[in-house]
Amino acid sequence: MSKIRIVTDSTADLPKELIEKYGITIVPLKIHFNDVETYLDGVDLTPGEFYEKLRNSEKPPTTSQPPPGEFVSTYENLALKGAEEIISIHLSKKFSGTYQSACLAKNLVNEKVNVEVIDSQSVSMGMGLIVLAAAKAAQEGKSFQEILALVNDLINKMTIYFIVDTLDYLEKGGRIGKASYLLGSLLSIKPILEISDGEIHVYEKARGRSKAIERLLEIAQSKIKENSKVMCSLVHCDALPELMKLSNKVTEILNCEDLIISDVGGVIGTHVGPGTIGLIFYEI
Repeated sequence: MSKIRIVTDSTADLPKELIEKYGITIVPLKIHFNDVETYLDGVDLTPGEFYEKLRNSEKPPTTSQPPPGEFVSTYENLALKGAEEIISIHLSKKFSGTYQSACLAKNLVNEKVNVEVIDSQSVSMGMGLIVLAAAKAAQEGKSFQEILALVNDLINKMTIYFIVDTLDYLEKGGRIGKASYLLGSLLSIKPILEISDGEIHVYEKARGRSKAIERLLEIAQSKIKENSKVMCSLVHCDALPELMKLSNKVTEILNCEDLIISDVGGVIGTHVGPGTIGLIFYEI
């Protein structure tokens, strides 16, 4: 077994079978409903249970990062199991304090195990694909520096587009400006959003959801060199039937080497809302 272990957090939205297959360690973020109920993301609530609870909640939930102590416990436990080096990859520091918590923990365990904490500048399967590639490389016997080089390369390659059903959740969470929110709400505009440099940006605006999805595919296709193979993921917030219809087109248009379909968990779902779909890819 590799002496290098890969750690990430629950916002990577990795399917459980891949987490288990590649020995990835997940540190969950927390979801708080009504200021009295706290759940571990992906542990206490499945995505389906979360979206049902979200729809029935009078007050929107809030989220919080793991405290440094949870990362300390995670790193120390992996060291006790034989890990000599740990690569800990987390969602963009512009979205959450999770990266900072992991950095604080690193400094508390540096005499026990070598930890490198990385800001993925991404989230959901944008981060998940990076984590997956790192875990595969560790299993293949790649060195610590080789894996770090791979991770940094993929951070720069990763492309993430998504469409939300409503801008309400992004606006309430302060992730999109008031002007964009009002414009989208008044004119039935469905912005195609992207994550770039660890932040959400409006890439393009479309009138209506079907047109936005059509443009999403066209934009993605324009970003890929002819005959290039890509690693792809489609993610959704309680919108699986629609996503499955989209998956065949994505596989054909983008020449996917592999297509991973994943549920978006409760922490990210809190901020984007039900009906969100995302397309994530990088050229191999």
